[in-house]
Amino acid sequence: MRFTLSNIIFQVVLVTIYLNCTCYAQSQSNLEVLNTLVEESVIKVVPLIDNNSNVFIEYFSPVDTGLFKNRLIIGLNRRNVNISTATKDSDVIFNYTLAEVFIKYNNMFRDGIFGDYFVEREARINGSLFLVKNEEVINSDKFSLSRIDTVNYNDIHNFENNSLPFTQSKIPEESFFPSLVEPLIAVATAVVTIFLFFTIRSK
Repeated sequence: MRFTLSNIIFQVVLVTIYLNCTCYAQSQSNLEVLNTLVEESVIKVVPLIDNNSNVFIEYFSPVDTGLFKNRLIIGLNRRNVNISTATKDSDVIFNYTLAEVFIKYNNMFRDGIFGDYFVEREARINGSLFLVKNEEVINSDKFSLSRIDTVNYNDIHNFENNSLPFTQSKIPEESFFPSLVEPLIAVATAVVTIFLFFTIRSK
């Protein structure tokens, strides 16, 4: 009975170590996540645009986020909206203002005893839009979209773009208590594993 109990404990320790080596799926870059949010921001307004209408885009944003206009056009094209390059050739004017774009990192934590450090990543965009047809506003709305996921701390520099400040953010510091306790737990686990190994062999 003592041998069986020791064997069970030994197996549990091994399984625990294995489960702590969790693999996370490859995450998108910060810019890719923000691009997705920009595309999603037009979903509600697209059904209000007639299929045969030519749409001229009036885009407004801070200077460093002007590149999202291309993503806006891509998002509309994917939903079969005809884009016009001149106001005189358009049936509808789509006024789109991207007021705020940012990335924020929260809550650093460790994936188990032996795992990597991870942080919670929040991507958010805020803005407004309206449609004008025959010099009349036919729809007006504000939007605030966000996406929260978890990314590996060691990969953060790969997700950010040094030339685009809005893709960067302050990284939270690791709390002192876990950094002190977790190595002790790891050492204790190793000691118990070795002890059980030799105990089982001696039976």
